[in-house]
Amino acid sequence: MLTLVSKFKFLRTLFFSGLFISLILNSSITQAALTSDKDLVSVGSSVNLSWSESSSCSAYDDWSGSKGQSGSESVAVSKVGWNIFSLNCNGSYENVYVYGTLFSTGIAATATKKSMFEKQLDVLRFYKPSEDISFSIINSSGSMDDALFSMSSSGALTFKSAPDYEDPKDIGGNNVYNLQVAATDGTDTDTKNLEITIKNFNDAPSDISLSSTIVDENTLASTVGTLTAYDDDLLLTAKNSTMALGERTGDTISFQISGTDAQYFEIPTLYVSSDPVTVYGDLKFKRNLSNGSLIGLDYETKSVYSITITIVDSGISPNSSISTPLSYSEDFTITLSDKDEPVTGVSLSSLIMNENISASSLVAEISAVTEDKSDTHTYALSGTDASSFVLSGNNLLLASTLSPDYETKSSYSVTITATDAATTASQTFTLQVRDLPEYPASSVTNYKSIAENGTAIATLTGTDNNSADVTFSLGTGQDAAYFNVDPDGTIIFTRAPDYETPLDTDLDNIYEVPIVMTNGVLNTYFTYYVTVSDVEEVGGIELASKVSTVKTQEEE
Repeated sequence: MLTLVSKFKFLRTLFFSGLFISLILNSSITQAALTSDKDLVSVGSSVNLSWSESSSCSAYDDWSGSKGQSGSESVAVSKVGWNIFSLNCNGSYENVYVYGTLFSTGIAATATKKSMFEKQLDVLRFYKPSEDISFSIINSSGSMDDALFSMSSSGALTFKSAPDYEDPKDIGGNNVYNLQVAATDGTDTDTKNLEITIKNFNDAPSDISLSSTIVDENTLASTVGTLTAYDDDLLLTAKNSTMALGERTGDTISFQISGTDAQYFEIPTLYVSSDPVTVYGDLKFKRNLSNGSLIGLDYETKSVYSITITIVDSGISPNSSISTPLSYSEDFTITLSDKDEPVTGVSLSSLIMNENISASSLVAEISAVTEDKSDTHTYALSGTDASSFVLSGNNLLLASTLSPDYETKSSYSVTITATDAATTASQTFTLQVRDLPEYPASSVTNYKSIAENGTAIATLTGTDNNSADVTFSLGTGQDAAYFNVDPDGTIIFTRAPDYETPLDTDLDNIYEVPIVMTNGVLNTYFTYYVTVSDVEEVGGIELASKVSTVKTQEEE
């Protein structure tokens, strides 16, 4: 009769990456080593532990004392089952698991039960004292869990898929897997019933979903969408409890908001759903902190918000007294959708135009009054004086036949209508003409013919459109030296002219008098022409013999 003797062989990288530790089963240790060639350690024997850290450590669980930054130590395995050797190195927690047995060669032939952590494939390796012995799993035709396992001829028993404590696949659904194994040397066969119990450990949160990331603008600040957190440990806890989230023992989830626009958001309340079991909460825009009112959302003010959502578990580990929270983060972009907003009015950049500006000049730029700054608008012109203006795009122009004159018409009334894709608004405007100072104008002809030997010439008169007083003075140059001009416009020779001896610049008896006419603001410059005619002298009497007509000219 061949006796079946089993011997444990555990996956060396469970809960662990990038580290060679012979029997390590947990943690994220920077460096550690378990220098034992045994798959199991008998109670009373020792294992050698070595470590290297950046800071001093303290031991807990199944050993104790302060430890230096690095070292090695022979540690006794003092009890049957799991012996846990843990280090706290400045907040970094490191664990080594060693299984103590009463049998130096492994589990005795009569032993039928094994406990192991979830999410590993290797279960155990049977002791093979002879190359003639081979191992196999007995087909139970569905009455046991043997279909979930594989066995090598050398005695390595493994799960086909790593077991998940939160999603047991055993027939009983209680994380206890049963199967029968057989050993044979070709002649004799021995069978053994095995019971494999899966133990839990802290799973990190695995995912976050947000049901919506788009919010319509112009709505009061409200729910963006529902955030849902996924964590295998939480699912199990929720399935096994009807208590509220805050009362539940075991692993729990909390949400944290960070990132560029975190200040705009909150998750006021968390809930637990039943099928599937998740933790969820509404992501909302915050209320106004100053008065408690809801914040309005405006696409034209801010259209994109960037945040990071982090879910953090409680860090409860099933086989350690130390809590090490695990987390998962995901970035989200919240976008406001631009909605068509109605046109509520029309505005003009100016309601005043100067008189005397040229025809077709720009009067004002037109704008539609709306919150939708990106919308396109068209404009139409109507009203009392619409014929005096034309539209060019969003510009209001004078008609090609109009140069406004304050003294003729001081204001114009027009109605402008703005239209977008869906709405229309009209507004009537009164456009004022600004009265400007104008040059005074002479109201008499600017030439005269007089007979020689006299000094009196003429009295000038002028007009001003703004009814200002007009005065006159003598300018410079030309023949100014021979004249005097009073403020009331009286022109005289300073000495009586003699036809036979002309003194004008051209010596042609046509004198050019520079005149300055002013309204106190603007000056008008022009030349007054005086023609001296000859008088025949008969018996002491002079007779007019020549009268001339000359062209006139006004200078500014």
